[in-house]
Amino acid sequence: MHSCEYRDIHESVKLPRCVPLYGRDFMDPIQDKQIKVYTWTLYHSKRFRLADGILLNSFMDMEAGAIKALKEGGDSSVPPIYSVGPLIQNALGLELSEQRFLWVVKSPNTTYLGAQAIEEEDPLMFLPNGFLERTKGRGLVVHSWAPQIQVLSHASTGGFLTPCGWNSTLKSVVHGVHGVPLIAWPLFAEQKMNAMMLVEDLKVALRPKVEKKGIVRRMEISRVVKCLMEGDEGKRA
Repeated sequence: MHSCEYRDIHESVKLPRCVPLYGRDFMDPIQDKQIKVYTWTLYHSKRFRLADGILLNSFMDMEAGAIKALKEGGDSSVPPIYSVGPLIQNALGLELSEQRFLWVVKSPNTTYLGAQAIEEEDPLMFLPNGFLERTKGRGLVVHSWAPQIQVLSHASTGGFLTPCGWNSTLKSVVHGVHGVPLIAWPLFAEQKMNAMMLVEDLKVALRPKVEKKGIVRRMEISRVVKCLMEGDEGKRA
């Protein structure tokens, strides 16, 4: 019996002027029709037509197909679309393998996910035992803030792992002026859709294989990092 959920669609979903997406790569709020956030998302998506205009946190060189489809789709009910460019905020970098790396590690946010019991703990305690000692001289762990734009723009940066949040995606593409290839590791919300854009459309990223339970094994992490840093796939990205 087919569940009629997006995640169960085996064929790609073709949207006007966009990279074809598989149902599993659509944003999480529409993956399960039984949850309230699904209804909430549909309700507010329909209300976009009531606006006097829509500001997009994007730009033509980044998402030319989608923006043109919205602007030139011939649907008079769609409000004027204005792509205002990137709005830069957060920084997060991660690199795992035998390569040199810079890793920004922060404690979990205590205001989300029922984590109120966690106080101001040392973020380094969340690392594997002996990790810092084993990677001494090869990696740098920063447990506060890092100048992500400067890091991405530096000539010695060979790759960047991004969770594909929109701000992080923009920083990676816009400020990676030296052609820094990416590892796309989406987690939730619209990040999977952003990952598809980076991998299939812009072709600037590699994406690790995720098992059914959402786990990425250490060997797969090692494989994709080495491909990025040493292989032809990384050079093409």
